[in-house]
Amino acid sequence: MGESYYDILGVDKNCSEDELKKSYRKLAFKWHPDKNPDNKEEAEDKFKEIAKAYQVLSDKDTRRNYDQYGEEGLNGIQQDFDPFDLFKRASGAFGGGQGIFKHFFGNNEEEQLKKSPDQYRELKVSLDVLYKGQEHKFKLTKEIRCSACNGEGTPTNEGFQACVSCAGKGMKVTLRKMGPFAQQIVSPCEICNKTGKTIKESMKCKKCNATKIEIFTKIVEFYIEPGSREGDKIILRGDANWMPPYQESGNFILVVREKKTINTQCLLKREGENLILNKNISLVEALCGTSFSIVHLANRILNIDYDKIIKPNEPMIVKGEGMPIKEKKTTKGDLIINFNIIFPENLNEERKKYLNKLLPKINSKKYNPTTNDIMIPVNLEVMKQNNYNQHNQHNQHNQHNQHNQHNQNNQHNQNNYYQDEDEDENEQENPGIQCPQQ
Repeated sequence: MGESYYDILGVDKNCSEDELKKSYRKLAFKWHPDKNPDNKEEAEDKFKEIAKAYQVLSDKDTRRNYDQYGEEGLNGIQQDFDPFDLFKRASGAFGGGQGIFKHFFGNNEEEQLKKSPDQYRELKVSLDVLYKGQEHKFKLTKEIRCSACNGEGTPTNEGFQACVSCAGKGMKVTLRKMGPFAQQIVSPCEICNKTGKTIKESMKCKKCNATKIEIFTKIVEFYIEPGSREGDKIILRGDANWMPPYQESGNFILVVREKKTINTQCLLKREGENLILNKNISLVEALCGTSFSIVHLANRILNIDYDKIIKPNEPMIVKGEGMPIKEKKTTKGDLIINFNIIFPENLNEERKKYLNKLLPKINSKKYNPTTNDIMIPVNLEVMKQNNYNQHNQHNQHNQHNQHNQHNQNNQHNQNNYYQDEDEDENEQENPGIQCPQQ
C-alpha cells in the first residue's frame, strides 16, 4: 500500500482546511517543474501527485469518502483535472496569489497575458527605395482600451456582479456519468472568461457598451534604411490592437517585401548585397571592347568602357556599385554584369576568309580512312532554337549522351590545339568587319 494523501501532503488526518492549503502551497512551489529544470520529469510526477492529493482532500465530500473507505471510496468519481490549473487557482486563493506566482515563475500564463498578440503587415517597396532609403508614413487605425471605463466594461466596480454560471469561481465543475462511474471535469467558464464576474446590464459603459475597446487612428512615421532586405522587420512597439484580458498592446510589425515592377530603363536585379545586369553585346564588341551606359538606382548613370576581350560566361565585376550594406553604413556590394554574346546569323564568303586569317583556330587533325572503314554520309543541319527544342524532346536521351562526350573531348584537347595562323600584314583589311573605336 502506498502513501496516503495525508502523508503525501505532510499533514495530520485531522488537519484544518488552512493547514491543508499551506502545506500544498509549500510542496507545490518546491516541486513545480519550472523550478526543477535539472530533474524536470521527476518533479512533474511529484507535482501531479501532490495536486491529486490536494484535489481529493480539499473537497469535503471526496475527503469524507476517502477517510471512510480509502482510495476505493473514490472509484465512483474519476478525478479529471489539470494540476497546473489547480495550482494557479489555488495560488490566487491564498491571497496575493498573482504576486507569488510571478515571483516564482517568470514564464507563465499570467506573464503571457501581459501583451496582446503582435500584428503583421507586408510593406511592399521598390528596389530603388531599398537602395537609397526613405522616410515613410501611413495612417494606422487600431483598437485600444476604452478611455471611459479603462477597458473594464463598466465605469465603477459597482457594475460587477458574480457570474451566475460558475458562482464567481471562474471555473466550472461538471459531472459526466459513464455507466456506474461519474467523471468530474473542471473547465474554464465561457460566460465570464475565467474572471468570475459579469457586468450588470444597467451599469455597462456608455462609450463602448461593455466591449471594453474603442477605435483610435494615428499617423505612424518610420524610416526604411538603405540596404534593407526582403523579410526585414520594422517594429512599431505597442501599436497592435489591444483586447481584454491583456494588460498592454503588442507590437505592430511591418515585414519588408520588394515590389516586383517592370522598369524599362533600370534593368538591375538584386542578389544579396550585389546587383546583377544581363547585357547583350555583339561578337565584335566581345572581341574589340565595348562601351555603354547603365541607368543605375536612384537615377544615377554609370558609364562603362572596356577595351579587352570578353569571353563567354565571364562576368564583369564593378566594385562598390551594388546594394548598400545596412550593417556597414559606408560599404556597398558589387555590380555584376553578365554578357550574352550575340553571334551573327550568317557570313558571306569574303568575311569567312578574312576571319580565318585573322582569328586563331583549333588545329584539328583529319582522320585518314582505311580500306576496312565503312564511310557513312552525314547530312548537317543548323536548327533554330525552337526547332532544336522540339528535336531535342524527341531524341533527348541520345543527344544528351553525345553532347556530353563531345564536350569532354573538347575540354581535353582545347589547350593543346590552339594555333595562330601567320597573319599577312600587307593584305588589305576587309572593311566589312571593324572594331569600334574607343
